[in-house]
Amino acid sequence: WYLTMRNYKLIDNIWGLVLAGGLPVYNVILAMNFFKNLPSELEEAALVDGAGPWRIWASIYVPLAKPSIATIT
Repeated sequence: WYLTMRNYKLIDNIWGLVLAGGLPVYNVILAMNFFKNLPSELEEAALVDGAGPWRIWASIYVPLAKPSIATIT
């Protein structure tokens, strides 16, 4: 983690503290695995119904992700 922060020049910087404390790797892995396991048919069905990317995200993905969001928080 230190090497990553050093490479992005975030040592002795407030953003380095924010990213180090607010974005643990476990949370990212948990969210990635959750969204990776969602069936693609949900998105396809929404596209057929005329939904755009933001509508799909707000109406389908966020409600389904509430348990994982609760776990992360």
